[in-house]
Amino acid sequence: MPALRLIRFVIKTRLSGGALALLLFVALVMLATGLSMTFSKARSPPTPGATEFFRGYMTFMLAILMLAPLPAGAQMSVLKSDRDYLFTLPVRPRDLGLALYIAYMLLSGVYTLAFIGVYELVLGVPPLYAAINTALLIVMLTSLWHVVTDLGRRRGPLLSLALVGWSLTALVKDPVTPVSALYGYYVPGTLTLAAVSAALTYLSLSRLSRAPLLYSFPISEPLRPKGAEGGGLLSFQDVRGLRALVKLRMSLVQMGFGTRTPAAARVGVGRTRLPRALVTMSAVAAALAVAGYVLHRLDVLTLEAVKGLSSKQNSTSSFEGFMVFFLVVAFPPMYSTIFTAMALPTASVGLERPWLAFTSLEPGSYMRSSGLITFAQSLILNVPLALSYAVLGLIGVPGCLAVVPLLLIMVPSVALISHFLTAYFVLTPQIKFEGLATTRVSGKQVFASLLLMSVMFGMFTVPLLSALSIGGPVLSLYVSIAFLVAALPLMLTRGPWRRAALNLVEGGYS
Repeated sequence: MPALRLIRFVIKTRLSGGALALLLFVALVMLATGLSMTFSKARSPPTPGATEFFRGYMTFMLAILMLAPLPAGAQMSVLKSDRDYLFTLPVRPRDLGLALYIAYMLLSGVYTLAFIGVYELVLGVPPLYAAINTALLIVMLTSLWHVVTDLGRRRGPLLSLALVGWSLTALVKDPVTPVSALYGYYVPGTLTLAAVSAALTYLSLSRLSRAPLLYSFPISEPLRPKGAEGGGLLSFQDVRGLRALVKLRMSLVQMGFGTRTPAAARVGVGRTRLPRALVTMSAVAAALAVAGYVLHRLDVLTLEAVKGLSSKQNSTSSFEGFMVFFLVVAFPPMYSTIFTAMALPTASVGLERPWLAFTSLEPGSYMRSSGLITFAQSLILNVPLALSYAVLGLIGVPGCLAVVPLLLIMVPSVALISHFLTAYFVLTPQIKFEGLATTRVSGKQVFASLLLMSVMFGMFTVPLLSALSIGGPVLSLYVSIAFLVAALPLMLTRGPWRRAALNLVEGGYS
């Protein structure tokens, strides 16, 4: 029973009751949806196109889950409360590591079910294999998320990308991948998934059992933020008030990232000059335009390939064309949304409290101006990508024209709304020099994460519907205008921003 109490303690220190209730509700809805569709399938078998759609949905969601850690995410760090627990009770570090893993697996299991449900049954996977694969996927994702966050911001994503690339080879009938069971290779796919899960679990548990009980750096000597030194200084001579704020924020692009390890949980900030970030985005956009043009000329990225998925005469080549459409047309805008609509507000709001204390501007005016600058930065950074999709759309690549208003209108609007919500609900902690951050996830944070997932799903479905001639680019324009209308009150009024500033100050330093 001490082990169960320890697991309960770990869960309560990582997730609030509201967050857990929200995740459980979403998971139950997804399970009910999947089971109802399975029973409907028994009465009325789905078309090949519908089956391939759900197979594509499962592959798409698993790729996203491999690349994006659980929001309660990286909550495997040993917190100060854990250290107090170890010093007051006879608990060994190995027991704490195992309790952290089991508690985290319960949370990641709810999160995984919330997004993939039981759609394996809809694909015709036998119930026994479906149950085994779902359990193994939960174990694999639990271990993967911890190992990735523990490896750091550079090596961790490489591991995720390698696993995603390997998994996508199932599209070309590779029976030995972690997701091959979805494509009919039940035995080799399940064995491969079990082997990957075992290897990642071993790495995760070994790292947790060696987690230090003391902070790995002296708290009394704060670390300087990376990139704070060198690189030239900004001159604010004869620049005051709003002009100074605009000059500061429009000179730098700051993005917030979670960098958590077993030793401590941190929030890091990546900084670069705005022109340099714009050059990087332009290079990515140019490479994307060239790749899209070549694939279109090779008849891989065509309207027929995408429309073939929804037809009854489905083929492997049409589904491969659909996945190329996903990787070229849908995937880059989704990642741009993560960086320019979420990471930007995270860093901005996390660094606002000191400025609120010393600025001569009225708090509401200051926060609204800061949000509008986030809107402008997001718009500027997405212009190169929007131009590349406009060019691809003009040469006939399906769905590309629908991406343009999403990038130029919807994503900046989401960035502004995200900036306000992050400040109003104090969703991100104050980023201090030593980088320590609270790690208990609230229901508001989970809701914001689910909202982001719905926005990213819209970045996928709207271009797809446009490519299938369901609504066309006009649908994309309507969706974008709807987000802009939702953001207009935040652009024109200061009252909500004034309250957000007060909430930030009341939140204090965490």
